[in-house]
Amino acid sequence: MNNGEKMNIRDIARLAGVTHTTVSKILNNKGSISEKTKKRVLSVIKRANYYPNEAARITSTGRSGEIAFVSSRYASPFISLVLEGAEDCSYAMGKYENKISTYSTRGTKELKRDVFMRIAAGRLADAVIALALRPEKNAMKLFGKNDINVILIEEKAAGAYAINVNNSAGAYDAVIHLAKRGRKKIALIRGVTGSEEVGRVPFDRERGYRKALAEAGIEFNPDLVEPVIAYSFEEGKKALDNLLKRDRKVDAVFCAAGDICAMGVMKRAWQLGIKIPSDLAVIGFDDIPAASLVSPSLTTVRQPVFEMGSMAFRMAVDAAENRALQPQNVIIDPKLVARESA
Repeated sequence: MNNGEKMNIRDIARLAGVTHTTVSKILNNKGSISEKTKKRVLSVIKRANYYPNEAARITSTGRSGEIAFVSSRYASPFISLVLEGAEDCSYAMGKYENKISTYSTRGTKELKRDVFMRIAAGRLADAVIALALRPEKNAMKLFGKNDINVILIEEKAAGAYAINVNNSAGAYDAVIHLAKRGRKKIALIRGVTGSEEVGRVPFDRERGYRKALAEAGIEFNPDLVEPVIAYSFEEGKKALDNLLKRDRKVDAVFCAAGDICAMGVMKRAWQLGIKIPSDLAVIGFDDIPAASLVSPSLTTVRQPVFEMGSMAFRMAVDAAENRALQPQNVIIDPKLVARESA
């Protein structure tokens, strides 16, 4: 249909037999347009190979179409699954025109502050999805002033949407599972709690760990708690070495720092000739796809990471399109998945 000439919105309207206002509403997902009309206009747009002028749209609507995704680091299966869920939701909703821009804070307080303030002050996005990070009060005020919605995964803040897993309950279930199987020296590997940039997750999971120990009649021993920073495979290997140096009788590890870290524990145990689960039981957290593929397969606490990403994206789009919506606080119950490692 298009012979190479640049078309505009009025050309599309003429070809579809509607007003240019109707075309604009369809392109911007505004107003109440019948499905029949919408299909006809979209068919014309496709046949005409028409792409709207994004710069003009941003100028006229004040909306960038961007959704900012902020996390501590990119290199994590957890983060990948969250993004995959958001991507899947964008296509399911027909909102693939909403672009996702990723930002990393590298685990520092200064960079976290800078990233959030730049997004807020520059209006670089219509919404922000933050993973296990909480913007400071100044940034939250600026987000509110500039009409930018904030969706927090694994965190909470006044004025923000929140999607949280009941981390304390998940940790409790994991440790009770170990205690019921006669384990007495149950170690905990968790994220650091004294860094410049720390969320609530390590605290919540340790709280569940301690509660389960108390109910099982096992005394809490700080020597059996090992912090990690990046939740990595190599850190898992090193964490087991550190735990065994302090107590050779460790007979179980609850790796609240995630499945990848737990797999590092299992690898190091194999290198040391420690049999899993007879000598050492191991439980992870997340239930990433690889958890069921390793040998022995990893017992872990499943949190619906993909679904959390999808839910966050839907919240971001719905909030941007309906300013009357009030922030929601969603709490998801995790589930212990028993496999071979514990």
